[in-house]
Amino acid sequence: MSERSYLIPNFIESPLCVKDIFLQNSSLDSYTAVKTFLESNDLNCTYYLTGVSQYQLEQRLKRYEPIIEQKRNYSVIILFTRDDFKTLNRSKINKFYNATYFTPLYNNSEVYIFGVNPEPGVPFQILNKSKEATKESLFKRIFK
Repeated sequence: MSERSYLIPNFIESPLCVKDIFLQNSSLDSYTAVKTFLESNDLNCTYYLTGVSQYQLEQRLKRYEPIIEQKRNYSVIILFTRDDFKTLNRSKINKFYNATYFTPLYNNSEVYIFGVNPEPGVPFQILNKSKEATKESLFKRIFK
């Protein structure tokens, strides 16, 4: 798995392929939906992975193909915000506490962050070669 992580942020403004991750009934199904999202060639999913608009991706697909392949190898972090809690049933969030598939990284009353395990039963790890790397430095990068 890569030292880089791909963040799947809020549920509310996500395409259907990302919403599927959150709407599944079980931890295994959500985990499988993450893997399916990363492998999908559907432009509706791929534009979300690249961070560019769907129009830009359609116009310059060849340019973004290396970025897409690189991001497919990143580890994945899932972020829930207070707005997501208003939209999703609590059981849809609680399934991410299943340690076989997900690793809780951080939570407070505003934000919950989970790492997607690289394989079932293998905990997510924050990898960084910097000696100063901590969970706090990761969250500072996420919330810039």
